[in-house]
Parts: sequence; C-alpha cells; structure tokens
Amino acid sequence: MRDENEMEELESVVERMQQGDRAAYEVLLDRFQPSVFRLAHRVTGSREDAWDVVQEVFLCVHRRREELREASRFRPWLYRMAYCQAVDVVRLRSGKRVDAWGDGEEAHAAAPEAGPSARAETNALADEMNRALSALPEKFREPLVLATHGKLSYEEIAGTVGCPVGTVRSRISAARQLLKERLSAWLGND
Repeated sequence: MRDENEMEELESVVERMQQGDRAAYEVLLDRFQPSVFRLAHRVTGSREDAWDVVQEVFLCVHRRREELREASRFRPWLYRMAYCQAVDVVRLRSGKRVDAWGDGEEAHAAAPEAGPSARAETNALADEMNRALSALPEKFREPLVLATHGKLSYEEIAGTVGCPVGTVRSRISAARQLLKERLSAWLGND
C-alpha cells in the first residue's frame, strides 16, 4: 500500500511540475538529484562531470516536461536522460577513465586498517571491474547500470530501453555472466 501511495504522490508532483509549478519541480529535484548524481558518477567516473550531468538533466526535465506523456513514466524517463547524458560526457571526454563502480573511496573507507598492499589490490580490482564493464556491449551494460546504480525495476528498465521485461532480465543475466567470466582471475574461478 505504501508503494502505491508513493507512486500516486509522485505522479501528482510530476503533473504539477508539468503544469509549471516551480515548487513541484524543486520537490523532484530534491528527491531525485542524489540518485541521478550517483548514476552519472558511476558512468562518468568524475564528480565534476556527474554534477554537470545532473544540471543538464534537470534543465532538460524543465524544458521537455510537456514531452512526458504519462506521469507514471517519470522515473524511467529521468534515468534514461541521465544515462544518455552521462554516456555523452564520457564519449566527449574519451580520454577520461570511466568508473561505473565508484571512485574507490568506498573501498578505502570500508577497510581503513588495510595496508598499502590491500589498498593497491582493491584499486586494481576496481580498475579491472571498470574495464570489464566498459567492454560490455551497450545492450548489456545499459540495463545492468540502470538496475544496479539507477535502482530501476525491470519493468522500468524495459520501458527505458524499449524492450520486453524478459529481454531485460536476459540481458542483465548475460551482463553478469560476462563480467564474471572477465573477472574470473580476480574472483578465484578458473
């Protein structure tokens, strides 16, 4: 029941935003800015680029608010814009590292007592994970990133990428399998 009430409340806020209600726009900004930032940061690997993506995405939300036909589709619409904008930033700055798993700070924070050797190994694993994720075909990488970092449901991802839910499930499964194979040396699987 709570989820249903939250969806109804979100739809109401989105509808008000579409009618030009600035307060509703700010509610959406406050509610979704952190998750859009996390998604953008995971894709770009840069806090500065992620903030640029957040600003551009919310400007697009404001400018293109009439294009959203159903208020219930706001989350997938927003995350699709964020993902595409972040990918565009990476393509424009192709020399920059793409770190879809974070910036490595969480690993250091999780194990402050770890020595230099352990930190170096953690950083090397993060680098390898980023390379493996970047090497995935886009049709597998996009749904995986939207599921793990965008926190979208399979149904929302299906609407975002334009394919059936079953295809989303199989692509995410295939992406995980490909990552597992590429990281087998790190995971201890031969």
